[in-house]
Amino acid sequence: MSDTADAKATVGLIDLGTITTILIPLLYTAGWSYAYNYFIHFHLGLLGLNIPREYLFLYSFWVVKDQFWLSIGALLVTVLVYFLVRFCFRQSKTERIRPEKKVTKSFWMKYPNVCQTLGLILAPVFILSLFCLFYHLGDRTAASLYQKQTQWDFPSYPRVKVWLTKDAAKEAGAMAEEWSKGCYRLLLRNKDHLYLFYTGGYDEKISVEIIPQTKVRSVRVLPIYASSEECD
Repeated sequence: MSDTADAKATVGLIDLGTITTILIPLLYTAGWSYAYNYFIHFHLGLLGLNIPREYLFLYSFWVVKDQFWLSIGALLVTVLVYFLVRFCFRQSKTERIRPEKKVTKSFWMKYPNVCQTLGLILAPVFILSLFCLFYHLGDRTAASLYQKQTQWDFPSYPRVKVWLTKDAAKEAGAMAEEWSKGCYRLLLRNKDHLYLFYTGGYDEKISVEIIPQTKVRSVRVLPIYASSEECD
């Protein structure tokens, strides 16, 4: 009895590990797709942004939240298909080892390799389809969020004042003064660059000012998340 319980527990852990191994790349794909398709509205690629990988997993939860029922349905179908494929392989193996003298009309006994072959063919196709689906979910979430941001004057991004070093200010000219007025929004900040954008007159895509951190003397993030008349 103890051996049977231990065997079942081991099988359960293997199933859990396998399902987790499948779901993690799917969620990563959704998060990556969201980030890629969102920042492309700002003419930015992911390679230069240096976004930590763990952030992509956080983005995937935004995707699940925004496309909740479709995401949950896809995740459940993934689990169900896994158990279906596992059942096919186990059933095929069981039928092959039965004594040949045993009379049965079972489909599995007559064609023990059919389900296993179908599983080997359909499982990769299904997994590839899932990756395409989760990529699409990330794309839809990015488009939806960007549309909401444009409609509500980018309420997720604070205005910021940026002062450059003396040499950098001379090189930038009039733009150095513009950046110090507090009319630009802070899109992103990493160890190498500041990414600023101006909300006025935006179209489908927005131009972004990329300022190297080495040229920045100081930054003040303002508790203001809306445009004002002095910035028009």
